Amino acid sequence: MSEHTPGPWKVFSDRGRIEWICAGRHKASSAAICLMAPCAHDVLEEQNANARLIAAAPELLAECKAAVADAATAVNPSARLPNFDAMKAAIAKAEPKESEVKDETI
Repeated sequence: MSEHTPGPWKVFSDRGRIEWICAGRHKASSAAICLMAPCAHDVLEEQNANARLIAAAPELLAECKAAVADAATAVNPSARLPNFDAMKAAIAKAEPKESEVKDETI
């Protein structure tokens, strides 16, 4: 099973429209994560917000994993971290088990 491309991921834009999300500091020398397709002007802000969320994914995943690991040391993890089960489920969604991956093509 493949690991995701390590962060940080960065958003690259042109004239207010986000075009690429890449892993690295410079678009030309970075691994492309996502190409944002052109969209209608009325959904441009939403598309840009989606791109920022995608770019934040590696950091969000790392922080969720750290919070869950910390809470797991408590007698009652849900008391320490009320969203404990939801965060574990989100992590599992981002990092499926080896047995769940049959074919890595999309």
